Amino acid sequence: FQTRENVEEDLQSFISLEPTYQQLTRLCPFPGTPLWDKVAEEGRIDPSKVTTESISFFGGGGMKPKGFYDHELMGIIDRGYERLYETWGACTFRQWKVVMNGYEYCVDHADPLVRKRAAYHRMVAREMYPLTLAMERYAPNGTVRKRVRDQRSRYRHLFGEPSSGQRMLENFVLRGARKATKKLLEDPSFIRPKEEPYKRYDYHRRAA
Repeated sequence: FQTRENVEEDLQSFISLEPTYQQLTRLCPFPGTPLWDKVAEEGRIDPSKVTTESISFFGGGGMKPKGFYDHELMGIIDRGYERLYETWGACTFRQWKVVMNGYEYCVDHADPLVRKRAAYHRMVAREMYPLTLAMERYAPNGTVRKRVRDQRSRYRHLFGEPSSGQRMLENFVLRGARKATKKLLEDPSFIRPKEEPYKRYDYHRRAA
């Protein structure tokens, strides 16, 4: 249902929700599903382009987009990921904020089972803390850098000053981030997408 006229509004509305993690992709119908039947009836399936490789999370599957060219859709997806990062920071940072929200919600809850959950959120928040200094130093802009700095202050308010071990780890992570950034600037091909090996699973019913 998206068109060139409304897709930007939809994208911005999604970004405003501050999702912890996100997956943006093109619509991809799978053979044997009602969606496949629907778009096939509309003449939007090119059988010559339907291959195992073309049916994936990234969309395609031989389906002709309605109202867009393929390259336009990939541009919208890339733009969405970029805007999410530039608005809210890294997904890991957003997850860290969520676990601190969880701790604040649970720690003084009337239900003892919910209060017990606070210990889990505290543990995860402490484990993730060493990542946040690098997130602050290498934030995409000043707004995100301030978000990270504010959450680091919030952490200290909730849990006290970080331990010597946490400080040691955060400096270790920072040095690694600095080294990786230097390599990336020298050679942009340093970071390459990981290509997962093809896997096939065969399921056989156990004999009675």
